Amino acid sequence: MLWSPRETVLYEGQGQYSPVKVTKRGSRVNLYTGNNFLQSSYDFEKEPTGTVFDWYLVAPWFLENFTGQFDSLLLLGLGAGSQVKLFNKAYTVKSITGVEIDPIIVKLGQEYFDLNDNNLKIVVDDVSNYIKNSSETFEVIILDAYRENKYDAASGSKELLEEISKKLTGGGVLLINRVFGETSNLTLEKDLLDLFDTVFALRVHNNVFYMGTNSGW
Repeated sequence: MLWSPRETVLYEGQGQYSPVKVTKRGSRVNLYTGNNFLQSSYDFEKEPTGTVFDWYLVAPWFLENFTGQFDSLLLLGLGAGSQVKLFNKAYTVKSITGVEIDPIIVKLGQEYFDLNDNNLKIVVDDVSNYIKNSSETFEVIILDAYRENKYDAASGSKELLEEISKKLTGGGVLLINRVFGETSNLTLEKDLLDLFDTVFALRVHNNVFYMGTNSGW
């Protein structure tokens, strides 16, 4: 029988919208919100092993002529920053912008997930408000806007998706994380097909990653 280290609680408290908890098991740190919904997870020692968090790394491979480095990444739903750590471990990214609505979760990310990367700019804001007021463009955008295990419906509207698509560079890629089997996924698929030349759907465990691009695939 393989020995597994005990999961210890590093922090428990109240976030802006729900209770939050940070735990550690071995070299992996986890952040839970609400009723033990796993929001962020990162292993400081191991390489990606195929968890749903690791699969976000497929997004830049849908860029044209991707060679392991790209200029800009926008994370809409930063959480504690596990995607920042993964992308910086796997690739060379010139700049990352992370948008997170809860400042308490940002602070937990900085304290327990070492969310202090030199190429990271953190914006504490609502996704739709940030998109409305930002003039920047990005090669890769990841939309992962959940509160507990519920997708933020406002962040999935066609109007907002259209505005997000305008923030992509010409051959940029948008990746959206959704739970497999949600009835609203059919509407999302249709909306993405209206906005992009090419749309992919990749099921990973109980999630589906939708990717839209005009990169020429």
